[in-house]
Amino acid sequence: MKFEINNKVELFSGHDELIGNSLIQDFDEKYLFISIPMKKGIKKSLETGVAVKLIYYDETNLCLFHSVVEGIGKDNIMLYKLTQPSKFEVVQRREDFRLPIVLEMKYFKVKPEELAGISEMDSDQIEGMFKTELKECLSFDISGKGIGLLIDENLAIGDQLMVMSKNPSLNVVLNGDVIHKNKLFKIKGFKYKVGIRFLDQSYSTKEKIVGFIFKKMREQLKTRK
Repeated sequence: MKFEINNKVELFSGHDELIGNSLIQDFDEKYLFISIPMKKGIKKSLETGVAVKLIYYDETNLCLFHSVVEGIGKDNIMLYKLTQPSKFEVVQRREDFRLPIVLEMKYFKVKPEELAGISEMDSDQIEGMFKTELKECLSFDISGKGIGLLIDENLAIGDQLMVMSKNPSLNVVLNGDVIHKNKLFKIKGFKYKVGIRFLDQSYSTKEKIVGFIFKKMREQLKTRK
């Protein structure tokens, strides 16, 4: 793993409490030098000898590693000196990475000729125009290329759907088609696990999804020992 100057790191205590955000300022074979961590605009101090956990990220990777604070200062500059980590845990930012996650979603079947007009609407417009057709469901995973849904309706392979999430972290409208399904028996009847492949998603929508997944992976990395 190679660090880049001015890339961001998040520092956590041994109890997974956020210490603050910092920037990589320099590094060599033995040490890593970072700016003074900031949390909500307040500078945070680090005690020499304290073990810390860091999450480093750039546009393509998340990296978790552990280090120890060795001291402060370099060339009369206020920097913290940390030991170079012996190992890293790296997660790539990939469009096809599938994140298991449960989100409250809504969907409705749509005809191919209707897609062009509907895909330009936001979630509030769709909810207002298609209120009676919208059905509630849950996701069970998501990637930049598709989403898995748990639904009550027995859809056919090839059915096209508009799927929307109003989660504050992922407010998106997605269109896709059903590419596989499994029938599940539940106490209150049957449910179906369906796999949806996204169709003609804009770059900005894909970035929202992949960015959301990347953020969740960062949160999960933070709590790993």
